[in-house]
Amino acid sequence: MLSRISRYIRALKNLAMGITNYEPISQIGHLSFTLPAAAREVIMNREMDRKIREKWYANKLTLVAAMTKAASKVIGASLAAVLGKTKTFGPYMTANEDSDLRPEMVQGLPDGAVIEYQVRCTGKNLKVIDLLGIKYVILLRHPADQLTANYCDLQRSFVMEAERFESSSKGERVFYDHIYPLDIVALAEALATERPSESIDLLIRDGYLHGAMGWACDWLRFRDPDRSIVLRYEDFIADQEAELTRITHFLTGADPGKAGLARSKRIAEEYAAKRIQQKRDHKIYERGWTGHKGAWKAYFSDANKRHYQTAVKGFLDCWPRGDLLLKVYPDLLDLDES
Repeated sequence: MLSRISRYIRALKNLAMGITNYEPISQIGHLSFTLPAAAREVIMNREMDRKIREKWYANKLTLVAAMTKAASKVIGASLAAVLGKTKTFGPYMTANEDSDLRPEMVQGLPDGAVIEYQVRCTGKNLKVIDLLGIKYVILLRHPADQLTANYCDLQRSFVMEAERFESSSKGERVFYDHIYPLDIVALAEALATERPSESIDLLIRDGYLHGAMGWACDWLRFRDPDRSIVLRYEDFIADQEAELTRITHFLTGADPGKAGLARSKRIAEEYAAKRIQQKRDHKIYERGWTGHKGAWKAYFSDANKRHYQTAVKGFLDCWPRGDLLLKVYPDLLDLDES
């Protein structure tokens, strides 16, 4: 009898431990795995539901849908500083590299927040934006420079994070990218040549360039002009204060205060200081830093340039409303004008 009671006690202790202690994998760590956490989540979910119904987030949350390699982190942080908000992510986003929007991304957000991520223009994401009633900023960069900057980032990963490419020997086929998935075997082979023209040609001809232009063009086509504004990376780096003033006025109806602009300037300066050493690192920028306008000129070969122009012309001929992207970047096809 006593041994049976002891077994019951041990079983209850084990159950209690399972109820209050659990370590899930990071990709689903935003979910509840203990009863206390589940109870807290129920309370938070009901509060979230009330706020969504009341469009509470419409004036509290700003989305920055950003093209990769467009200084989205510093621009998102600068905008948050001007608005007096916190830059953050949905709880599921970073661990999963998940750029899709979900209504529950607002759970636990501070009263004011800027969410910056490489969000694609899909029906699902547009529906979440409409559900929340939020305003949003679409951050673009010239496709030739964006592709060049992405090449340098891939080369850095290949040299300094080799384990990311070792999966190709295990039968995996895809190198994940928010703009377009890359063939990891072909990518590794191109990067191994240490010739920029090889990797850049792969990005141009294997779908990445089309993916980047399609990402931008779809936002330009389907955005709500009353609740969204377009920001070009090139305009931001040319006059940060003017662009932040323009965006803040659109979002709030008022100009930013001097204190907010000063905070945003410090953020940009700190970011630039971190880049100084990287500019000198030939493992990252073998032909010079790619943060300036016209960065492609130091990296594109003559063949890269021809293939780029052929790809862009095909895109403009075939992609629905490709002309919208041409209006934002009139020099899209004629690189000599950029």
